[in-house]
Amino acid sequence: MLKDADGTIFIDADPFYFIWLCEKLCRLKHGWVDEIEMFDAVQPIPFYHDLFFAESPIAIDKPTEDSESQSAFRSFMAMMGAFIKSSMKGGRGGTEVLSVTVDGRTVATTDATLADFDTLNDRFTKYGRTPIVDVSGHHFDLVVDFARRCRLAPDGAVVPPPSCAHQDELVRVSEMYGVLEAMYPNILANDVMQTLLIMIGKKQPKMTCLFKSSLHGSSYTSLAQRVAGRRGLLFVIKCDDTNTIAVFADTKLQLPADPTSELLFWCAVSLFSVSGAFEDGITKIEVPEEAQDVEVAGTRGAVTDENGVPRAKVCIAGGRLWLGIGKDGPIDDLLKCYQWVWKKELPANRKFVGKTINSEAVSLCGAETYRSTFQRVEVFQVWSAVPADPILTADDLRALVDATGMTDAAPKLLYKGERDGWESEAMFKNVGDATDLLLLLKDLGGPVGDGITKIDLPVAEQPVWVAGTQGAVKNVECEPVGKVCIGDMIHKAPGRLWLGCQSADLRGCAQWLLKDRLPAYKKYIGTTDNKGRASLASSTDFMLADMEIYTLQPSAGWHWLSAVASLMKTSPST
Repeated sequence: MLKDADGTIFIDADPFYFIWLCEKLCRLKHGWVDEIEMFDAVQPIPFYHDLFFAESPIAIDKPTEDSESQSAFRSFMAMMGAFIKSSMKGGRGGTEVLSVTVDGRTVATTDATLADFDTLNDRFTKYGRTPIVDVSGHHFDLVVDFARRCRLAPDGAVVPPPSCAHQDELVRVSEMYGVLEAMYPNILANDVMQTLLIMIGKKQPKMTCLFKSSLHGSSYTSLAQRVAGRRGLLFVIKCDDTNTIAVFADTKLQLPADPTSELLFWCAVSLFSVSGAFEDGITKIEVPEEAQDVEVAGTRGAVTDENGVPRAKVCIAGGRLWLGIGKDGPIDDLLKCYQWVWKKELPANRKFVGKTINSEAVSLCGAETYRSTFQRVEVFQVWSAVPADPILTADDLRALVDATGMTDAAPKLLYKGERDGWESEAMFKNVGDATDLLLLLKDLGGPVGDGITKIDLPVAEQPVWVAGTQGAVKNVECEPVGKVCIGDMIHKAPGRLWLGCQSADLRGCAQWLLKDRLPAYKKYIGTTDNKGRASLASSTDFMLADMEIYTLQPSAGWHWLSAVASLMKTSPST
């Protein structure tokens, strides 16, 4: 057995367990109880009690050379070897007893317990002679004992994290000594997470964990406090022991100013089956462009369905994932959910082995209905370590500037959506009162044509309307539509270009123009809507992949593409 510096036999276990056991044995000795029961015990007492009171086939006598005796000895060492010197055959208890002083008393453990926790190990070895003064002894006891239980637990067993009345302080201490990640391990292993990050498409991706239901609880309020204001959110969801899904929403989530309302964000959304639903590894489900959005409720509100009925707290990908959805409306528990995708959205090159909901829809969560109850939810912030690529090459940008007629002007980048964020406030701040503005809008699904084509618009179709930071530009029916409108609204014609349509950020767009405005000398290969209107994008309604705003100096007049001079002037109607 291991011994401390005074030569006393040392058993590396929570000392409070032995205090509890002494009290129970005293009651048993005096006949006050007939047996030791666990109904009044809390962790980690049951952990140690099960360990020390496990039945062993070995007798007290030294084992003989016969095979039965040796087998019994090996069985005993398999259970109790973690408390016996590592120098003994089958012993795994370490070689040394280490201690520190906290709150005027000694906390001791073995080098074997500290081997997997570098920061905690350093506190006992490098700085063991210095008393601990920055944390309470109770919290330090819980941290050390968690490390003990990790070592003593059977391989693959889940070790419950400690808890106490001041849980936030315990979390702080656990993080300080490098054991928090072991207490609340991520749903995905590191290699699986790295594969997922690559599939998301970020260059040299970086990430940080914002929320774990296992640590922070599963309430929507807790989630909202930790993710609001963060851009690039990866939801990793453990549905059951087999099925795990992930959703990446490339946006900065904000809660609505009115806590009883909801807020919509048009943004790139990627949906993945990480495990369970397909035979081969991580599988991406392509989300239709019209479903690439996230809706969030205020803390006292609800996200409504297409009929205006309050349903849940969060809706992602056009309703393919709902979080916080109860039988009769929204609830604060994020683990209550709806999840589905259309069968026609499943990739043809992957074999689906998940559950079918009906003839048209399937579940990625292993459920045979739309409704599920998740086990755990985690949210990470993901970003790229390298700058986003420019929309145009230097030569193409020069050609576009020349096409405006300002051949002697130099473009200066003021705002870039992928760099600065998609909030209208970010655009207003970066652009300021600059004039002669050139807007570049990138739509990944747009047509590819033959070079730059200039489209001349009459002056009546060239006004620019901009909303205040808390307002919206209204259409001719006085309905709030977007943050920026370029084009005629005076003659009962909606704007030719809208930014931030029905969304909390600028990515939701609408763009069209009358077909007779198209130049006759160029062949039009774009799309036309059912009203006969042409669009320079993939459709009249689309989502921006990126946007850049340049200022061109010196000024040489106003052109539709450059939205000169008046873009940042606030409309009298907000």
